[in-house]
Amino acid sequence: MKRLLVFALSLFVCGFLSTSVQAQDTTQKLEDLKEQLQFLKDKIKKNETQNADLLKQAEAIEGLMKEGWTYGGDGLLNVSFTNLNNWFSAAAAKENQIGINGNVNLYADFKRDRLLWSNRGGFKLGYLRTRSGDDDESPFVKSIDEINLGSNVDYLLNDKLSYNAGFTFLSQFAVGKNDTIAEGNQGFISSAFAAPAYITIGTGIKYIPNSKFNILYHPLSYKVTIVREAKEYDGTEYTIPANNPEIPTKRFGVDFGETAFHTIGSSVHVGYRDQFFKNLNVASNLDYYFSYLSRGLTESTGTFDANGVEIFDDAGLFKDRSTLNWNTILSFAFNKYISLTADYTLRYDFAEKADLQHRNFFGIGVTAQF
Repeated sequence: MKRLLVFALSLFVCGFLSTSVQAQDTTQKLEDLKEQLQFLKDKIKKNETQNADLLKQAEAIEGLMKEGWTYGGDGLLNVSFTNLNNWFSAAAAKENQIGINGNVNLYADFKRDRLLWSNRGGFKLGYLRTRSGDDDESPFVKSIDEINLGSNVDYLLNDKLSYNAGFTFLSQFAVGKNDTIAEGNQGFISSAFAAPAYITIGTGIKYIPNSKFNILYHPLSYKVTIVREAKEYDGTEYTIPANNPEIPTKRFGVDFGETAFHTIGSSVHVGYRDQFFKNLNVASNLDYYFSYLSRGLTESTGTFDANGVEIFDDAGLFKDRSTLNWNTILSFAFNKYISLTADYTLRYDFAEKADLQHRNFFGIGVTAQF
């Protein structure tokens, strides 16, 4: 019996000692693995630091390569045809419509250290003609007409903020004729080059959170509205009317007999540009201007005095001092030369029109980049 107890006790002691040795071996292996893991982490961290340094060097080299002048642009030409012959919903038995629209965008940018100088030019011109019947000689009329020039100088404070000073010029190329209020051989020009034209100069802060989006705020912005005299068109006397039924004593906010109106205010520009999928691009730009000075605009009350003269009241604060322009362009490129374009503009300026203005364009045409 004693021998059995001694044997059992010997087995227990041997097993305990063996377990202790195995536990020590496992603990040592864990410590070795921890050291290896920490070594690998340190190596990875060191490589990440080296990679970050290399990336900064590459970006610096890339930035140096981009310094100086860069130029470029693109153009688009759209032509549309519509022919109706005995179509049930047409106004005439035969009706033909032809539309031609052109769009050119140019840029020239300069970069040196923290200084950026961006220059843009956008030019749009389109004509539309509708002929009803066999002998109708309806002329081409303007459908789109715009000159939009801009120049901005930025001094970068950091990756997201910059001081900004900017200049814009907005007008049109050609004469827009309005015969609906003509009397005899007298008609009116609804628009012409520099009639009107808007020049804005401002300074402020630009915020660029990423490459797709930016906000520009000019708390001090000078704006001049120009309406030059344009008296002759096709040998007939035309003039921009003084008796505009909506703004009776002014032409685009400029007093009759004057050619310019000057004001000081603030402006906000919000820009967004992005690419979806492979060939779908979107660009949207919103511009809002608020004048610190009254433009002296009036609006009809629909009432008349004892002499039958219509009574006009001062326009409200928003109508008198605010202008807004919001343009959005969607373009889908089928290939290098053919693209589908949708162009929409929302505009509000009480000096031009009492209501919101809308311009829509949709077409397919030939594109070119240069």
